[in-house]
Amino acid sequence: MRDIIIILPSKEVEEVDLKSSFNAIFREFGEFSNFILLTYNDDSYEYYKKNLDFLDAEITPFFKKDAHLSKDLLALVYDKAFDIDAYRVVVLRDMENKISIGYADNTDIHIYMWSALNNRIRSIKDEMSLEEDEEIDSNIFSKIAKQNRSQYVLTPYGYTMRHSGYGYINEFGFRVPKDYQKLKNREKNHKLICFFGNSSCFSMRVRDNELFTHLLEQKLNHYYQENNIDKKVSVLNFGMMGHLVLNEIYTYIAFVQELNPDMVFAHHLINDLVSGMTNDNLLLQKFHFNYLYLFEEWSLKLHKNNVVIEEKIPTRNKINTSQEIIDTYYARDTQFKKLVENSGSKYISIIQPASFSKNELSEREKKGIEFYIDKMTTDEEPFIKDMYNELRNMLKEKGEYDDVIDLHTHFGKYGSNENLFVDWIHTNADGDRVMSEFIFEYMVDKDLINKI
Repeated sequence: MRDIIIILPSKEVEEVDLKSSFNAIFREFGEFSNFILLTYNDDSYEYYKKNLDFLDAEITPFFKKDAHLSKDLLALVYDKAFDIDAYRVVVLRDMENKISIGYADNTDIHIYMWSALNNRIRSIKDEMSLEEDEEIDSNIFSKIAKQNRSQYVLTPYGYTMRHSGYGYINEFGFRVPKDYQKLKNREKNHKLICFFGNSSCFSMRVRDNELFTHLLEQKLNHYYQENNIDKKVSVLNFGMMGHLVLNEIYTYIAFVQELNPDMVFAHHLINDLVSGMTNDNLLLQKFHFNYLYLFEEWSLKLHKNNVVIEEKIPTRNKINTSQEIIDTYYARDTQFKKLVENSGSKYISIIQPASFSKNELSEREKKGIEFYIDKMTTDEEPFIKDMYNELRNMLKEKGEYDDVIDLHTHFGKYGSNENLFVDWIHTNADGDRVMSEFIFEYMVDKDLINKI
């Protein structure tokens, strides 16, 4: 087994973040023989010595300004010979994404980064390894993704992303078990619920044991056990970065329809609204066809044509009306519902929350949004919020509002005392907990918990 060497930030990090970092390290690397904590100066040494009492570990200071990670330094600070393959070094970043030590990009030391902003562990290397992603060599498209860390990769049915560092992802990048297909032959009392959506459904800032779908599965099974009901539930998460409703339909047909799930939840909205702002107007209005804006850029690069790219892609100017965008979203959501229900499953649409759903942001949330800022989406936030309201009003007029789960409105109950978002759109572990609780309550109130 390997040792883990942890480089603590020079700036004080809150205890909750420290606990999150160690939980992430333990889960990502599994068993290891020992871990060593290194810190930079007297002030940080005293702080961590006091606030890391929940760990049975010694903290070693290295008093060297502008120090760089090297085999000699690591051997020096804890008086042990340094064998590269016997160690993994994890450098912790503070809330400003700063670290207390430098490193050479071409180093042969196995260095990983953890960030307080997003609770993710990832190697500093550009190319992903099997240690980070055990399915990275599983198929030709994963191999292509190997050198495109957390970037979109085209697949036979659309596109995917291998977003490692939060737990296992399968051959296509989904947060589902490797053997999920065995659920096709499940027992009658074994129920299956599948979630579809974008990166907020994937929950790309949350570890696997904190994922809202994982928590929901735990709550449902606990309910059945407590009430002596002979039933168990598996909840699968087929959320994917950049997906719109049309991509969810593709995903359902390709991977899930044959499983005959008992219930399907579509946790979505924001990507369809944001992408719809700049999609080709004819495709959007006449064919209800919206798409990730990058498709235009990919097409231009594929065909080596830069006529449009200078004018449209960088600025992403809004060219469509709110009604055109909402109509397209509604048409595709209705199509997805009909497809699922014609296959014998229950379908429920979820209006996903965003940071603007809260009545007031916390200071920590503001820092996260500032770090991950997307000027286009923040500048257009009033327009997007108006579309949320227009959609809800339309659903109420059609008598369909009670059939959706409105997490956007629910998150409006929370203010500056709660930290629920990492950035403009993605929840943290507490945000996922809130989502799982509200979805569970909805299922109880509507008696769906007994009807599946």
